[in-house]
Amino acid sequence: MEYYKRQIEEKRFYNLFYKEGWEKQTQLIDETIVPHNMLIYWRLVKGHINSLEGQQPEIRALDLGCGYGVLTVLLARMGVKVTAVDISFNAIKIAKKLACANGVEERICFVVAALESLPFKDGYFDYVLGTRVLHHVDIPSSGFQLRRVLKPEGTGIFWEGTEKNFLLRFARNYINHIRSIIPIPKFGTNCEHPLTKVEINSLGMIFGKHIYIVDAPFYFFGFIDEYFIRQRAGIISKIIIDLDALVAKYLPYLNRYSFHQIIVLEKNGGEK
Repeated sequence: MEYYKRQIEEKRFYNLFYKEGWEKQTQLIDETIVPHNMLIYWRLVKGHINSLEGQQPEIRALDLGCGYGVLTVLLARMGVKVTAVDISFNAIKIAKKLACANGVEERICFVVAALESLPFKDGYFDYVLGTRVLHHVDIPSSGFQLRRVLKPEGTGIFWEGTEKNFLLRFARNYINHIRSIIPIPKFGTNCEHPLTKVEINSLGMIFGKHIYIVDAPFYFFGFIDEYFIRQRAGIISKIIIDLDALVAKYLPYLNRYSFHQIIVLEKNGGEK
């Protein structure tokens, strides 16, 4: 199938990306590490977990595309049983080191796998979570996998890119022409793209239309810092990121044009 070619490309790229490790992989972390544009996502996830007061040790959460393992570790520190999955074995190595540095490795199971073929039994997880992972995968096959591994009344919460920002949509459509004029670094594979309305609607169909979208805080200038400056310019990077925070606070209408959105999928309670 076509998504097997996608998996090969993604695995090759991200094994190289994570090969050199991460400067914070042996450090203690807490939720202050969460960037401002992800705070609504993290607070939404944390609110779900905290609403099940006293049940945290029994909650099973699947962190898809765990990357460095930040979300994995934060969940484990709340007492949740976490399964961290990534297609890159080098990412899993980093996530393991971060978990050990934070003393939560016993609450985490690490698995190298693709979302389209998750090696877990039906109805196993209370929550399936992910940050910028769905736009890497084949949505129809992945959507069925997500629904399959969730318990009845389970919930999926994802922080994803959006195609709503017309400037970013224009740049993506004409990126090769733009690169011939401006030296924009390439990050990611050719398979990646912001989720379309059609793809989101297909997830809704798979989940029986139990789906809703939350606008993430405005994120545009940070895109410049992430791709051009690589978040290494100290005070300049901070100023750029603060610009996004100011727009999100004082011009909340523009949040709908953020580069990100939060997608919440709820499994029908009576279904297995």
